[in-house]
Amino acid sequence: MGFLVTRWSWEQQPELAGARLARISAFGFGYTALATSFTAFILPTFVSDLVAEESKNTALGVLSFVALMIALVVQPVVGGLSDRLQTSWGRRAPFILLGAVLSVPMIVAVGVASSYVLLFVFVCVLQLFANSALGPYQGLIRDLVPPGRRGAASGMKMLVEVAGALTVTALVSKFIGRYEGTGNFLWVWASTGVLAGMVLLGAVTTTAAIKVIRGPSLPATPKDEVVDVRPHPDFKWFLLSRFVLTIGVASLQTFALFFLEDSVGIENPVDELWKLILVVGAAAVIVSYPAGLLADRWGRRSVMFFAGIVAVPSTLVLFFASSLGAVMVVAGFAGAALGLFLGANWAMASDLVSSQRTAQQLGYINIATVAGAGLARLNGLWVDALNSGGRDSGYSVLVVLCGILFFAGGLLLLRVRQIEVLAPPAATTFGERPLP
Repeated sequence: MGFLVTRWSWEQQPELAGARLARISAFGFGYTALATSFTAFILPTFVSDLVAEESKNTALGVLSFVALMIALVVQPVVGGLSDRLQTSWGRRAPFILLGAVLSVPMIVAVGVASSYVLLFVFVCVLQLFANSALGPYQGLIRDLVPPGRRGAASGMKMLVEVAGALTVTALVSKFIGRYEGTGNFLWVWASTGVLAGMVLLGAVTTTAAIKVIRGPSLPATPKDEVVDVRPHPDFKWFLLSRFVLTIGVASLQTFALFFLEDSVGIENPVDELWKLILVVGAAAVIVSYPAGLLADRWGRRSVMFFAGIVAVPSTLVLFFASSLGAVMVVAGFAGAALGLFLGANWAMASDLVSSQRTAQQLGYINIATVAGAGLARLNGLWVDALNSGGRDSGYSVLVVLCGILFFAGGLLLLRVRQIEVLAPPAATTFGERPLP
């Protein structure tokens, strides 16, 4: 299929200016803050409080794995249910709002769990409710935004979600640190309260934005119209690319602490790792929305190809890094590459899925991502084996492998044939009648 870029002006669709796009993604702000805070601080802290020291890593690993599997199943299943729903609120808003409301007591319950078994149950139920909202939420850009503006919407989605991960997670980390230092349980209440509030506020903001942009409901498909429920034929290459790229990103994330300590020679990497996270996140936030705008103008693949040009050499430079300063420079370029890539990647995903099975098919991306992240953890086996020979050769091979994976993931995206990007007629507005 050919590739056609049609101009799409801000004046034609004022409802989709930057601020409105940010409101569409507000639930992503709260959910990302919740997921990041739980993974990095809350679950490790609570598990260590509830189980013996010698079994804490096993307990945390089992809990994290089961929670991940729940998310993997729930998102496409509930997303598929939302694809078929017709209500006066539309097909996504009821799931987003109900999932968020049900998540709030579970977030609080995690903080007061008195045993590992209760913690396990509360976290699993929370995963069920939160991902029941997230699956349908992921279909919003495909539902609400015309092709010529999906890059901007994807970039704003990235910006809002990373901002949530950085700001709220930083606050929660301070609260949990105070709890560990003083034993005062009020800091736990503060942590879970902030997260519950952000999730609920984000859901309300997003559902309100849906109502304003889309009107009361999605149109029913005419009886004589045949709609293809299958994704684009090249969606398989997109999923494979996502799988390969996730292995590279997750490998760097997983072993960053040990790399700083063993290869770079930083004595207390825990006190320095947050600086790298801040640099990566800030660079991604700055770049993501402009990257989305460029994706609308130049095409998705062009922006992602440029991101690869930045990412591959930046990763390989880690091979020669010998100080924290050098690693932070690399982190800045890596964050910029991440922002460029994700600003265009979700727009391409939205282009490739069917309008009738949007959330279900976008949920498959989560399967590819989880599979890649899980495989990345297994790299530790051969990294330790190679390091045992001396000179930290395992880390060197890992860095080179990640560079190769980034290059391979980019090549796989080139297999995705660019599809038509057609703006609807200027007379059509979201307030008057839904777009086809």
